[in-house]
Amino acid sequence: MNQPMEYREVWMWWGRLWLVVWWLVMTVLIASYTGNLVAVLTVPVYPSKLETVQDLAAAEIRVSMLDYGSTVPTYLRTTPNPTLAALGSKLDLVPITNYASLYDEAVLMVHPGFRHALIVFGDYIDFLRQKYKVTRTTYVMKEKIYWSYLSWFLPRHTPYTPLISDALTRLVEVGVIEKLYRKHMGIIFNADTQVRGNGVLNLGHLQGAFILLVLGLVSGGLCLLGGETTTTFRGNQHYHINSSIPDHLSKLNNIGWW
Repeated sequence: MNQPMEYREVWMWWGRLWLVVWWLVMTVLIASYTGNLVAVLTVPVYPSKLETVQDLAAAEIRVSMLDYGSTVPTYLRTTPNPTLAALGSKLDLVPITNYASLYDEAVLMVHPGFRHALIVFGDYIDFLRQKYKVTRTTYVMKEKIYWSYLSWFLPRHTPYTPLISDALTRLVEVGVIEKLYRKHMGIIFNADTQVRGNGVLNLGHLQGAFILLVLGLVSGGLCLLGGETTTTFRGNQHYHINSSIPDHLSKLNNIGWW
């Protein structure tokens, strides 16, 4: 921006217009980039996410699970896998005290001040995050500790059980169940999207600045057009007044007053 350019040296109207646009663009770019750079450097650093089971086992946080008689705690404590055994050694079972609010205490332990990770079966954890309104402050680890399977329970000796099982298996294989699942859970998945951690500067961060630039150029162009129109009108009026002076002087000279 500190360019050795004297705007009075540019006499062409298109040259001045180009200089105005150039200076405005440079001002917006420098101000927006500097502002975004300062914002990125001053934003507090978020802790890194735990993505794998090994990360969870190595982290200095405990693991909690509701004590409803599952075999998972026993499996974690007796497994020969060192990673899963590390999870079992720091697993806390939350007792069930009120069936009307099963996960109140367990979700409270996930608060950043308590430093706990909650183990929940399947997609029920998404329902819990929506119910307790913690989608902005919690996240789901990508790697699963164990996989749960979707199943249909039928009464014993149900007729046509093999046909029903075969039809359901085909629906799963062709992706119909997956599509229905995504459609049903789409609201939860879309509401859970959030950018966390350090951001990266890109053109999206300059969108507001360029919108202001366009508005400034439009208003500046209107002001320039109005100024040129006013200057032209005043110049023409001044020319007519000056051109009429010799006629008056000649008349006065003929009368004898000059």
